[in-house]
Amino acid sequence: MSTCVVYIASSITGSGGVSRIMSEKVKAFKEKGITVCIVSTNDTTETCFYTDLHQAELVFYPHKVNHVGAIALYYKFVQTEVINKLNPSVVLVIDNGIKGYFAPYYLTKKVPVFFECHGSRNFLKLQTNNWFKQQLILGSTAVLSFLFKGIVILNSQSKKDWWGRSTRVIPNFITLANFQLPTSPVLHKKIVAISRIAPEKNIETLLQVWEKIYTMHPTWELVICGGGDTAYFQMLQSKSIGVVWHGEVHDVSCFIEKADFLLHCSVMEGMPMVFLEAMSCGKPVVAFDVDFGPADLIQEGSNGFLVPKNDVAYCVQKVNELINNPSQIIEMGIEARKSLVRFEKGRIVKQWLTFFESL
Repeated sequence: MSTCVVYIASSITGSGGVSRIMSEKVKAFKEKGITVCIVSTNDTTETCFYTDLHQAELVFYPHKVNHVGAIALYYKFVQTEVINKLNPSVVLVIDNGIKGYFAPYYLTKKVPVFFECHGSRNFLKLQTNNWFKQQLILGSTAVLSFLFKGIVILNSQSKKDWWGRSTRVIPNFITLANFQLPTSPVLHKKIVAISRIAPEKNIETLLQVWEKIYTMHPTWELVICGGGDTAYFQMLQSKSIGVVWHGEVHDVSCFIEKADFLLHCSVMEGMPMVFLEAMSCGKPVVAFDVDFGPADLIQEGSNGFLVPKNDVAYCVQKVNELINNPSQIIEMGIEARKSLVRFEKGRIVKQWLTFFESL
């Protein structure tokens, strides 16, 4: 019997890390004879930034899902137009918004429904500044999460977000292509930052760190890649100095290879694909130690630096340490590359196949 997987997503056509790893999964699963269907609700285009996603069957729900009644209608559509027609082996929910948590409530119990978590549940709090509403959202989604057959998480740290649920760790993966690590310290005098330009990515704090670095090292350059809301993007640009801004880029490795290391100041994460991509290019990572992904990838002082959340002074100290020690950049980059063996594509795809077989 062939395996069919249905993913329920909030958006899939953009350039973010979830879309990136999903494109890799679709390609890898197809190679193993597994068909994939992705149902998306919030996309404004049907053209995917990562073209491999078009190897999956893409279903774009045409209506807004912004109240309880709309959630019920949405899942009725998913049930009748997708699940009943495809008869999938499993449904994986990667929609981290509130409506994603209702999937096992509305969908048939004949097909197992799992939540595949790509970040912290605290992301839900960004939907309102009202403390009581935040607690209501976190509480209700916590209750609903018990309806899932299980939770697939990216690292063991995430377990504390899902106390009492059945969890399974399957990390993101990277293809380790042939790459010649440098043997002598040659500085590009560039730091790269790659992420969506969104509030949770904490770009404003990143710019605070960079402003202090730039005053000490005016010959250095910060390269920022990523897309986001135009007005927010322009506001950040107006605050920056010594920064080269790029929008969404397809070949992030091109920018990573021309930089000396990666700087990341996000306030919440899952398992950043850009960390894997930087480390596979032999580049150390300096990042805030936030829930849940950075500490799973970065061994402090070995392949990068973990900075206490929003500690600008300490972050400046560690960035400055690398700038002043080119040989340390090389040594950490070599360790970064070595540490990725456990996230190599073949190993992780095998874990997914085992998971599918267990169903």
